[in-house]
Amino acid sequence: MKKSNNKISCRNLHSAEKKLIFCDKISSLFFISIAGFLILSASCKKEETAPAPSAPPLNPQSVFTPRNKFYWPFDKTSIWNMPIGSNAIYKAADFGPLGLVYADAEYIYQSSITDPLQPVYLPAGFGPPRVPAGITPSYVSIYLPDNYIVPDATLFPFSTPNNAAAMIDPDSITYYELEPFTRPDGAGKVYAYNASRNGVTTQNIKGDGRWGAHFGSGLSTLGGSIRVGEINGSAPISHALKLEFDTHMYWKNPVDASKSYRWPADNCDGNTANYGIYNTTNQSLAVGALLAIPPDVTITSLNLQTAQARKIFYALQDYGAYIVDASGDGYKPNGGYSVLICAEKKVIDTEFSFDGTPTENVSWFNDFKALINALKVVDNNTPVSIGGGGIPRQTMAPDFSN
Repeated sequence: MKKSNNKISCRNLHSAEKKLIFCDKISSLFFISIAGFLILSASCKKEETAPAPSAPPLNPQSVFTPRNKFYWPFDKTSIWNMPIGSNAIYKAADFGPLGLVYADAEYIYQSSITDPLQPVYLPAGFGPPRVPAGITPSYVSIYLPDNYIVPDATLFPFSTPNNAAAMIDPDSITYYELEPFTRPDGAGKVYAYNASRNGVTTQNIKGDGRWGAHFGSGLSTLGGSIRVGEINGSAPISHALKLEFDTHMYWKNPVDASKSYRWPADNCDGNTANYGIYNTTNQSLAVGALLAIPPDVTITSLNLQTAQARKIFYALQDYGAYIVDASGDGYKPNGGYSVLICAEKKVIDTEFSFDGTPTENVSWFNDFKALINALKVVDNNTPVSIGGGGIPRQTMAPDFSN
């Protein structure tokens, strides 16, 4: 959905997210022996000689230990978990100069049976303001503690963040996706539109995970989000990511602007119909496109300086990133366009600042600009050839531990 034309800053929100156990501990001797085996046998990415931290193609913990469904959800063949394939066809993305990068905060919460059950009410709109609103229920209720606060959109400064949310029921299986999630008062009403398909408002965390509350595409909040421990941890990011560009970067259907999207998206933001288009000839660069770094590009060739960018490089090359929304339009920050990368709110608050401009957080900005410029569209990403098909670049996701 349409967001502010100004940089969004929402670092001071309080979250009551609870820590879950990621996986069973592996004994030190077992881990060392497995890691040693992988280092000796791995051939992928051996050409890298830059002083980057090692990033083997397979992570011992993720391969040999079953995964926790909260931190690494969805079926192995979900769009979020399928690696790029050897048959991927890469097409130019036609990106121009990057002017600003920042994060789109996503609210992901595993609830407890002791949390109060809160009915969700429809907001006044995307705002500002989003509240006060009426008392129209959204037909879903979620378990949420009274101190879980998400501020309203504001007029001064103008800020209308997406606030896409995934709220998981106490059963740890059922979850709801909502946007723009707003709860400005402790123990107060919760406001949001709830995502649904064919009248169904709930999803299964072990299911497909495709659709959800990024209403600019119809794609998931829970899927593709950078989760706690991923951006700075030693394990690779083993799933696709999510990106959002200025509206004018996307292809617009010249006959029906409401169809300016491609699979796996099932709709596009209203802005696509109202704003101009970046390139009328590149139909591949539409909402829902899967972007990836081709296999012949290396960290060395991009001269990446930050550990976080090197981490994201492998995720973009091995799994790619889906265009799930628009970052707004109407201005060009620093002479270029803006890009958002989707991350769990707690990651933004406590682990890494994704904000970067040509003059602020410069090393990260330059690295991210290099990553974006290296991206191409996987043009044959379809329901029968997710990631382009062929031999996957990475091992499929392991079984669940819970």
